[in-house]
Amino acid sequence: MTDIQILVTVIFVISAFVIGVPLIYGICLPIFKPRISPRAYKYLYAFSSGFFIMMSTVLFIGESKTHLEEEFITIFSDNIVLAKTITGIMIASLILVGLLFSLGLKYFFAKHFKGKAINSENETKHDHDELIFNLNDHNPKSKAFAIFFLLSHRIPDGLIIGTLATQIAKSGDINPVNIVFLCSFLIHIIPEELIIYYRQIQMNIPVKKATINSLIAVCSIIPLIVLGSVITWFSLNNEFAIHVVQLIAASFLLFISIVEFIPEFIHDVKTNGKEWYIIILIWIIGIAIGIFVLSFHDHTAAHAHILS
Repeated sequence: MTDIQILVTVIFVISAFVIGVPLIYGICLPIFKPRISPRAYKYLYAFSSGFFIMMSTVLFIGESKTHLEEEFITIFSDNIVLAKTITGIMIASLILVGLLFSLGLKYFFAKHFKGKAINSENETKHDHDELIFNLNDHNPKSKAFAIFFLLSHRIPDGLIIGTLATQIAKSGDINPVNIVFLCSFLIHIIPEELIIYYRQIQMNIPVKKATINSLIAVCSIIPLIVLGSVITWFSLNNEFAIHVVQLIAASFLLFISIVEFIPEFIHDVKTNGKEWYIIILIWIIGIAIGIFVLSFHDHTAAHAHILS
């Protein structure tokens, strides 16, 4: 086999591994549990918000901080104070830009793409006209926008996985660290797939169409894997740029976790009711599980092994 054929084969195998389990899960989900109760939606949003807050802060921001500090320490001749200062300014600026961009789009969609209220057995009675991802909004642009925001973190993940594929194709070596990285990726996209599917059901999208959309979302990482692999193959890989993308993705995830998901499980909940404490407990569990899973999901370590 030629080098290109080996690379294509490796990309195919890794892509199949990365999307195989989520695809099976996405197909089985509407068969065994096509709809859930309004209370279950609150539990799902509580868990997912805690999980994604950890993903955006501990994973993306934390890893980017470590890498950028190392880069700037080298650039500024071991001047640690200056390196940390520049790193802090850069991270804060990128997160601020991402959050302001998110807020601007929130305002735009709230003003221009408001949906009409609908009646659904799965939908709570409150209206969220002020939200970007209005559960009562049937506008296709709003749905596409919501999926884009939630899947934004796939960009750095896909590029890293593509880089990994090229490293395996060139060396023929599969490092255990990279295997752990791939497995942790599979685990942390499960809450994401649940949100994408059940959020569509809440908007009264037919089960079949919601399933197809969810499966398309799972496969959306494949072009990014190919892109990351091609970039690395031609030695155009830029880890600094990947971390910039990570920070932008972190701001998107942080925004939707706080502004979009949290209102879904605190709305109409009595502060002294038993359900409130259950929801907060589930939110805490989401944070704890997020930290545990992401302790195995290390872009920096995976990339270090790729470049070594």
